[in-house]
Amino acid sequence: MGLDVVPLGLRSKRPSTANWPTIEFAEDDFKSDSNVGLKLGKRGLADVDLDCTEALSIAPKFLPPTGFVFGRPSARESHHFYRLDPPSISVKLVDPLTEDTLIELRSLKRDRAIGFQTVAPGSIHEGTGELIEFEPGCTRLIQNADADEVIGAVHRIGAASLLARYWPAKGRHDSMLALAGVLARAGWPQVEALTFCEAVYRAVPTHDRRAVGRVRNEVESTFDGLAARREVTGIPTLKGAIDGRAVDSALKWLKIDSVASGLATVLGGELDRHDARAGAEPEPWGNPIPLPGALPGVEPFNPDLLPGPFRAVALDIAELMQVPLDLPAVALMVTLAGVTNRRATIQPKRLDDWTVVVNVWGALVAPPGFKKSPTLDAATAPLSAIEGEWRREQGDAERAFALGKEEEELRLSAWKETAKAAAKKGNDLPRRPDDSPGAPPARRLLVNDATAEKLHEIMAANPAGVLVVRDELTGWLAQLDKPGREGERAFALTCWNGNDSFTFDRIGRGTVHAAHVCMSLLGGIQPGRLRSYLTDTLADGAGNDGLMQRFQMIVWPDCSNAFQYVDRPPNRAARDAVEARLRALLNLDPEEPLKLRFDDAAQALFVAWLTCLERRLREPGEHPAFVGHLSKYRSLMPTLAALLHLGEGETGEFVGLDSARRAAAWCDYLESHARRVYSLAVRPEVAGARALLEKIRTGKVGEGGVLPIREVYSKGWQELASPEAAKAAAEVLVDHQFLRPMYGEAGALGGRPSLRYSVNPAVQP
Repeated sequence: MGLDVVPLGLRSKRPSTANWPTIEFAEDDFKSDSNVGLKLGKRGLADVDLDCTEALSIAPKFLPPTGFVFGRPSARESHHFYRLDPPSISVKLVDPLTEDTLIELRSLKRDRAIGFQTVAPGSIHEGTGELIEFEPGCTRLIQNADADEVIGAVHRIGAASLLARYWPAKGRHDSMLALAGVLARAGWPQVEALTFCEAVYRAVPTHDRRAVGRVRNEVESTFDGLAARREVTGIPTLKGAIDGRAVDSALKWLKIDSVASGLATVLGGELDRHDARAGAEPEPWGNPIPLPGALPGVEPFNPDLLPGPFRAVALDIAELMQVPLDLPAVALMVTLAGVTNRRATIQPKRLDDWTVVVNVWGALVAPPGFKKSPTLDAATAPLSAIEGEWRREQGDAERAFALGKEEEELRLSAWKETAKAAAKKGNDLPRRPDDSPGAPPARRLLVNDATAEKLHEIMAANPAGVLVVRDELTGWLAQLDKPGREGERAFALTCWNGNDSFTFDRIGRGTVHAAHVCMSLLGGIQPGRLRSYLTDTLADGAGNDGLMQRFQMIVWPDCSNAFQYVDRPPNRAARDAVEARLRALLNLDPEEPLKLRFDDAAQALFVAWLTCLERRLREPGEHPAFVGHLSKYRSLMPTLAALLHLGEGETGEFVGLDSARRAAAWCDYLESHARRVYSLAVRPEVAGARALLEKIRTGKVGEGGVLPIREVYSKGWQELASPEAAKAAAEVLVDHQFLRPMYGEAGALGGRPSLRYSVNPAVQP
């Protein structure tokens, strides 16, 4: 798991060594039948431990998503792991009436030292004897998260759990009105108050669905009443139904001043919540609520996943260019696929005739300046060298063809004269000279920029397929999005399959048929530009045809700001070894491709892997676009296994267990990056809110504490270029108390008032 682990006693949660926080344990320190603990606090590692049934019910409403979730049969999903920024001390919330623990955030001790650990999956729970195990479908990747966001979620879960535990059996309607009144007077956005109130009621053991349905009306009527300066109930009513100690603890955890809120209720509305209407006196600003949605964590790349010589070259490129190892690793694997393409296939199942062509699409996602293009050039350099040789050979062949063509024309001209004379005399015509062979086809491996028609011609002459390399995939994607280019988009989708024919019929060009069109694709793209395409895909727009999901090898690594100056010669021996391996693959005949299969051990692994994948694809909860991406892994895993087999220099029919295992590990690694990529567009308004907040903080908009919405979208910024996107981003900032809406007056010519927002002074530059 890549985490610091601690040996525990047999079926125990106690470490077997007293000074365990300062020790890094080796494999020999663990007994086969002992429990294992995960050391907390280091690099911000934290465990949100849900200790009561109410917290287990409420947590999904508030906790950020993470792929590292586990529990036991009697307490499913009771542990959620995060890496907090900044690292945090631990938090423990206890029922004041029974002293039972409700929820814990377990990380650093109060002195910020390491001193806590959590029993890891695979261990036996000390109290119940149950097996602790990961939840089905979790990625086992730990989410990076803002510490304030997680701590705030823990406090809300604890408060809601405590109130739900003692929610009255009678007078529930009045109690809910009172709770809504407390939250409204505390300045909570209505949507957050509704979420909290619903979470409380759903955790009440004896709730009924009709009452749950009334919560929205109860919250809305309370907020409307307060806005209209009508009296609403609050803390006194709530304490009349629930033990005051529980109410006081809940309000403390929610950072609500019980004295001020109670006074406001008693005075019957003299202290009003903020009223944003023109002419109203606004209440003082509070502290903004941190925005959700730090990028999901990604699995670091393990160089052992690469075939021998490719591994050395990837490490060489990464060090010389000071880029994440992920970028050259993926570029080299796609280069290997681009050489192989239709020269090899793999049959993943034993009896079924399902056949997978060994081609793949990949993309490198990184901000500007992280050497995506030089990385692509370095990875594909062997192909450029081979193509250079082919061009020289092609030039010689074309010159020879031109000379032969001239001789053929002379022979044909002489034959015509002789035939004409013979025809006049009634003699037999002389034998027509044979036509010379046609122009030699141009051998190609790489294509950088070509129309669909030209690319189709190249593929017709190169049945093995080609590798298309685009420095900026944005241009290629934009080209396919243009009206009238639907045929080109369909052609690209067909090229991904690698095994289908395609025919272009064009006036002037005539009919060009390719028995097989096959393309591997490799390029770079910036995160901001990728977002717009994914937004269209996830919104079920015109781009939701599976094109983006075909980028199976898409990676977006963490790009460090650290830099080390490196000046040394490249590893020529490793690069020459890679080129030699690629040249050997060119000897394979695409008309009679190498047909690969799994050996017995690898076949068993594939059956288990595919079964797990298919079950996950059928589970609810994932976004349909991401499910579509994962569904393409059905062919990715056997493709990668075949590439690893060939990349190691193996030419036998059977792909072994080692290649299959590494292919499965590649899929796990790539899935973590795909989750990061698709997170861009699952909630585009949050990404827009983050971008807008940054513009406000840097003084680019919102001068003088006033933000006209027109000022935002008129700038043409990537995430905020339309009025709809700008307003959606602003509303997110309103919900998190960074902005408040202002209601202006109509202009001299009438019309609708302009939409403006006031800016919280805490975020003004």
